[in-house]
Amino acid sequence: MIRSVELKNWKTHKDTSIEFSSGTNILIGQMGSGKSSLTDAICFALFGTYPAMQRRHVSISRVIRNRPSQEKVGHVRLSMDIDGSSYAITRTFGVRGKPEAVIEKDGKYLQSQPERVTEEVERILKVDYETFSRVIYSEQNQLEYFLDLRSAERKKQIDGLLGLDKFANAQENATTLANRIKDMISENERISKEFDIPKVKGELAAIEASLLESKKEYEQASSMLKGKLEERARLEESIKSLKSMQAKKAALAREIEGLRGRKNFAESEVSKAKSLGLPSKAAAYAAKAAAGEAINSLKKAELEAEENERRLYSRLAKLEATVSEAGKRMKEKSELEKNLAKIDPAATSKQISECSASIDRISTELSGEKSAASEAAKHIAELSMGINRCPVCERELDSSSVAALLASKKKSFAEHDANALRLSEDLIRSRERLKELNLALNSAEVMLGKIKSYEGVESLLTESTRELEKAVRERDLAKAKRQKAANDLQAKADELQKLSLQAEAAARADEYSLELSRISQSISQKMSDYEAINVDDKQVDSAQEAISSINSEIGKLDATVKSSSKYVAEKGAEAARKSAEISRIEAIFGDIEKKKAVVQNLSKFKLALTETQATLRMHLIDSINIIMQEAWEALYPYGDYSGIMLDASEEDYALKVRSTIDGRQEWEEVQSIASGGERSTACLAMRIAFSLVLVPNLKWLILDEPTHNIDQQGISRLVHIFGETLPGIIDQTFIITHEDMMKQVSGARIYLFSRNKEEHKATEVSEA
Repeated sequence: MIRSVELKNWKTHKDTSIEFSSGTNILIGQMGSGKSSLTDAICFALFGTYPAMQRRHVSISRVIRNRPSQEKVGHVRLSMDIDGSSYAITRTFGVRGKPEAVIEKDGKYLQSQPERVTEEVERILKVDYETFSRVIYSEQNQLEYFLDLRSAERKKQIDGLLGLDKFANAQENATTLANRIKDMISENERISKEFDIPKVKGELAAIEASLLESKKEYEQASSMLKGKLEERARLEESIKSLKSMQAKKAALAREIEGLRGRKNFAESEVSKAKSLGLPSKAAAYAAKAAAGEAINSLKKAELEAEENERRLYSRLAKLEATVSEAGKRMKEKSELEKNLAKIDPAATSKQISECSASIDRISTELSGEKSAASEAAKHIAELSMGINRCPVCERELDSSSVAALLASKKKSFAEHDANALRLSEDLIRSRERLKELNLALNSAEVMLGKIKSYEGVESLLTESTRELEKAVRERDLAKAKRQKAANDLQAKADELQKLSLQAEAAARADEYSLELSRISQSISQKMSDYEAINVDDKQVDSAQEAISSINSEIGKLDATVKSSSKYVAEKGAEAARKSAEISRIEAIFGDIEKKKAVVQNLSKFKLALTETQATLRMHLIDSINIIMQEAWEALYPYGDYSGIMLDASEEDYALKVRSTIDGRQEWEEVQSIASGGERSTACLAMRIAFSLVLVPNLKWLILDEPTHNIDQQGISRLVHIFGETLPGIIDQTFIITHEDMMKQVSGARIYLFSRNKEEHKATEVSEA
């Protein structure tokens, strides 16, 4: 069951929210009031589209409300109960950007992408958009949709609704596949006749013999090449070792030269330190430590001075704020006293009492005028509907009396309605005046309270100013003390820097003295290693000449191997082609027989499809006709057509009614004999049958203007059907109509739609 629909900026709806019930829900209103827009919104919420949008008559950007101004974004939210669970679907759309969608189950998120939401709805309802739009949802003036189609198109669409189109598609695909296979069989038979298998097998044997001899030559040359490559590798390893020893000897020579340079530099640095007369390392670091301790003491003194100065600054800021605030409050107090002198509380209270009395008097008069106008409107409605009794004394009236009484009631209604309008305007003005008086009285009370809260502010300002002057003097003294501490600290820091440089120079002199000893030992060791390496250029040149000789032999053997390999590859490829050609033709012979068997099986399959389709069509049409006959007996109030059925043939589905002619019962097509109202009633019966047979789990029906082409007697019958009969067949029905007689449907929920189109107002919905 659909529980509710909420529309924000959807077509003519600005902010509409409607609660529905099971049974019959009737939406009544004049053309353009927004009735059909709501049922379009139901379809859009469920499937992300509706018929006009699906046919590309309306784009998503055009459903956004654009009168009197263009809105930027809107949404449709539908709540429903299915199989004991509650679902909520929200689809949001805008002038720009893609639509968004969310579906929830029992308050928990299920899906968020529009396509996934639609798939989830189809799974829950067990119905897709096409079935919903053709079976459950009848567009405005589209009740006779199937009758208006040509026979071939009607056959195609009803087959689609019944799910029988899949059989026709399968038959067509099977025929196409069989023809393609037959063409393949013919082509394979042509190819096989052009091929001489014994001849090709003889050629293959000669190629394989030549290939065996070439492989032997290739293997012999490859073995010799491998031996020469191994010998060259051994010589290359020997050269690599000799060159490594040469590189090591050269590296030792460079290291010895570098150590000698470092030794000279260290000797120079030690000599320079002695000439400067630096203190010892220990004495230099002791003087540096003493200066550091003095700096720490001076830093502490500076921090204490800074803290005292910050504390005085903080106190000074608070006092300045207090003085400023006290001055501001004295100014505000003076302004309040001036404004209060302009208001007379006693006179204002008297005006409030007089205005309240006037509002009560106008309200009483307005209520009387509205009641009188409502009574006159009720009498006018009754007289307009053809009721010929006096609404006061209940006596019978002739037509001239009815006309005179109707004119009198209309005049009375106009007078009372005009008085009510004038009194409403007086009431609005009086209420605005009362609001202004109350605001003035409240303002006076607030000002009195604020003036009392400012008592003692003068003494506060005097005391705070005196304290502020004292704090300024204390701050200036603290600032001077902090500056002196900073100067003392900087002097001691300069002294520490000088002592640090002396300590570092003394430490470097000690390090260079130690390094001289280490460098001398290292030079001695590396000279010993250098003299132990015994290698020269003659040994390397001899090995290089041997490799050159082997490379020449390897080049000749490699050319032989490549030539033999190429010949073997060519002959192998030729043998493979011959072998593959033989296998291909042998496979073609086998494939021809397999494809012939497939063609026979496809013929049997097509026959089975035809028989299954006919049987299923018969069962479905029988079920539809049984339910349609029951609906027809309830819907059609006359006796000239006693039966109805959907007659299925190979070319068409004909909707027929049964009549009695010369004592014989005959079936005739509805569109050839029936009036507009009879056609509409027959199509309504067919819609109900389609809904119950094709979507038995849902039992919903949405009918837009079902009274189109139906006379007053037929409409009276529909009132009874929608109130008494249909709720026993369909769980929930939505009727969109402009026909006031539909308000008489028993047990239905009635929703009244209205809209001021001249001023581009939004749709308004109320429940009758």
